[in-house]
Amino acid sequence: MLLPSKRAYKNARKLRNYDNSKLTDNLYYRLIKDLIKLPSNIKHHLKTRRF
Repeated sequence: MLLPSKRAYKNARKLRNYDNSKLTDNLYYRLIKDLIKLPSNIKHHLKTRRF
């Protein structure tokens, strides 16, 4: 059975941390984008409800 070197474990750990930070950045981006669009969405919703 072949075992990966210690270097492979270090690289895998770096990749996992990078992916997590990328996911959280994407999540924050989506939340901010939704909060910015929220007033416009509420305005359009109220306009459609009136008619």
